[in-house]
Amino acid sequence: MSFMLVRFIESPMVNAVKQHVFNFCVDTWRNGEIDCAGYQIPNDFKTRINAFSSSRITKSLLLLNAYLFDDKQTLIIGKSEIEHIFPQSWQATNYNGWEKSDAETHLNMLGNKIIFEKRLNIQAGNNYFGKKKDRYKESKILEVQSLSKLSQNDWLKEDIERRNVRIIERLYDFFMSSLPVDSNEDITLLFELKVGEEMFQLYQIVDNDTGGVSYRLNKHIYDMNNADIFNKIMIDESDVYADLSIALQAIDKKAFISGNLNLTDDKFQNDILNYIRS
Repeated sequence: MSFMLVRFIESPMVNAVKQHVFNFCVDTWRNGEIDCAGYQIPNDFKTRINAFSSSRITKSLLLLNAYLFDDKQTLIIGKSEIEHIFPQSWQATNYNGWEKSDAETHLNMLGNKIIFEKRLNIQAGNNYFGKKKDRYKESKILEVQSLSKLSQNDWLKEDIERRNVRIIERLYDFFMSSLPVDSNEDITLLFELKVGEEMFQLYQIVDNDTGGVSYRLNKHIYDMNNADIFNKIMIDESDVYADLSIALQAIDKKAFISGNLNLTDDKFQNDILNYIRS
């Protein structure tokens, strides 16, 4: 479980786990267990966890956190949902000075989300924190119950930030206890580019032993060879390049112009601009 979640966070592509899963099946058939020793957690992994607070594995991470929160937690059964402690819809006058600009920054942090029974979540609705605590008391999820015991009636930015740090530390410690750590490479996400349903992620990889630098480009794109307008097929590809300019050329210039670019390091902005203009 640690491997699948960590690997997806590092590289959210099917091909990133396909060969490993095949090997795990072989290990299970031959030895009755799987061997993750060949995979190591990248050094910058902790900083990546929060970036997946709005992804399709958010519920998995929150469920895992609920079990790690208290080892007395029993199996969570029935329908559950992601509850936004600070609600997605609100009236600013009810939230102790919160404005829309403040809320949007913190709304989708892991620290503002928790697994909650669907029936109770519907009943809690978009009420303010003090009102929601009445429903939190009825939950069989111990982490939710702990929120109901807080004396405060407001859920503030500081509360979200503190809880966010604790969740990331809890998950990271769990993953670290299950998988080895890669001390030979530093892997840094340079940018993420989304164009409709397609996504491109470019990573810089620095070998700490040799000082060598390479670039890995992950692509979640349409399969133009097998898809048509009625049957869109997405595929995952991953390639490593020795030079940044070559890696950029693997992405159509139009994607940078029409897509949504999230640049994590501004020093690479000129490289991208030069490529678009060339």
